[in-house]
Amino acid sequence: MLTPTMPTMGSRSWRRLGMFLLAFLLTAISPTHAGANEVVFYGQGSGHGVGLSQYGAKAMALGGATYRQILHRYYTGVSILSLRSAAGGTFLGHEQSPLWVGLLQRQSST
Repeated sequence: MLTPTMPTMGSRSWRRLGMFLLAFLLTAISPTHAGANEVVFYGQGSGHGVGLSQYGAKAMALGGATYRQILHRYYTGVSILSLRSAAGGTFLGHEQSPLWVGLLQRQSST
């Protein structure tokens, strides 16, 4: 069984996180719109709330999980196929002209 480890954060990061959570809690709970036994939460943010968590996937990878294990954790019931087998061999190109993605990541200039 894999045990994911979370990256550590410095005290400055923890303070920022604490301030964010405090601001969220102060604005997200709205008892004025709730009934006697209710608390209403409002929220917003980036993402759609489903799918792969970047932080969770990173923690799994650092714990030794393979890309297949990570994808199956977040996308249950899917089949992982090569592009060639998924699209009959002509999906994005052929062996003489492959598709390259992310070639300029982590570069200071192009």
